[in-house]
Amino acid sequence: MRGRARHVARIAHRWLGLVVGVPLALIALSGVAISYWHEIDRATFDYPAPDSRVSTRPLDDQYRIARSACTNCGRLMEITPTQAAAATAFYFERETPGVNTVVVANADGRLLSARNGDRDVVALLYQLHSALFLSRIGQPVVGAIGLALVAMAIVGLSLWWPRRGHWRRSLLPRLLAGPRTRQLYELHRLVGASCSIVLVLVGLSGAAMAFPSVMHRLLGVAEVSAPSGEKKPDTLSLSGLVASATTVVPECHFTDLLLPSPNAPMAVVTLKCPGEWSRYGNTLVWVDPSTGGARLAVDGREHGRRWLLNILVPLHSGYALGAVGQLVFAFVALAPAILLATGGFLFARRRKMQQPAEA
Repeated sequence: MRGRARHVARIAHRWLGLVVGVPLALIALSGVAISYWHEIDRATFDYPAPDSRVSTRPLDDQYRIARSACTNCGRLMEITPTQAAAATAFYFERETPGVNTVVVANADGRLLSARNGDRDVVALLYQLHSALFLSRIGQPVVGAIGLALVAMAIVGLSLWWPRRGHWRRSLLPRLLAGPRTRQLYELHRLVGASCSIVLVLVGLSGAAMAFPSVMHRLLGVAEVSAPSGEKKPDTLSLSGLVASATTVVPECHFTDLLLPSPNAPMAVVTLKCPGEWSRYGNTLVWVDPSTGGARLAVDGREHGRRWLLNILVPLHSGYALGAVGQLVFAFVALAPAILLATGGFLFARRRKMQQPAEA
C-alpha cells in the first residue's frame, strides 16, 4: 500500500481507534473474565469440586431446597447445572427486589448461595460485554464495534505489511532501542500485527452474535422458537422433564432446562452431545409438561449452515480450540487495551508536536 491510499488508511485506522477504543477495550477485558466465569463463581462462593464418586441428589429435592431459600420469588424459570462445580443453579422470576438465583450442592443439598443474579459479578460483566449497559441499543452498538474491530485489524495489518527484504525488521523490532515514542510505535505495530487474525475472528463472530436475525437470513436458516399456545397443567416433575428429553437423545447430557411460561407451554431442554463444539451444547428438545411428549427441535451435531451458527460462541471465546486456544484468545483480548494506550499516547504526542510553538 503506497501513496494516497496509505495516507487514507492511516487516517481511517487512527480515527476508528480513537472513536471505539475505550468501549472496545472494556468489551474485550470483560470478555476475558466471562470466559472464566465458572472459576470466578467458585472463587466467590464456596462451591464443591466435581466428584464422580458422589451421587447426585434428585433434581426435585434440590428445587425444594432452592424454593425454601427464595420464598418471595415468583415462578421457576430456568435450571442450569454448573460444570466447574457439583451444583445446580435455579433462576426464579423476581416479584420483589432481592434474591432470584439460588445454587444448591448436588450431593448433600447444601445451600451454596442465594443472591440477586442480575447484580452479581458475572451478570454485570456479561451486561458490559454484550450491551455496554445500554439496554436495547447496546447489542447493535456492540455489533457495530465488532465490525469496526475487523476493519481496524485488516487496515492495520495492511499498513504493517513489510516490503520485500524488511520482514526480519518487522517481525523482530528493537523495542528497547531509540526514543520512547519510537519504542511505543514499534510495540503498537507488533501487537496489532501479531493479534490481527484472532481479532478479526473475534470481531466477526461477535458481530454475528449481535445481529442474529441478519445471520439467519444470510445463511437461510430458520430461527428456532418453541410452539406458542395456552399453558397446560404440569404433570411431570423436573426430573421427568429432563428424562423425557434424554430419551430422545440418550447419548447427550443435560445442560439447561427452560421451564414453560404462560405464553410458551413447552419446556425447552438443552443438551450437549458428543461431537458438539459448544461448551453447553446446542441440541434442543421440546417437552410437553402435561403429557411427557418430547421431540427434537435442533440437533447440535448436524453439519451445514446451522453449524456455522453453532460455532459462533466457541469460536468467539476460543473454546473451539481447546484450553490452549481459550488461553491464547484471553491474551489476545488484552491487545485492544494495549493498542488503545499506545495509540492514544502517540496521537496525543503527534498533536502536541503539531501545535505552533509559543512566541
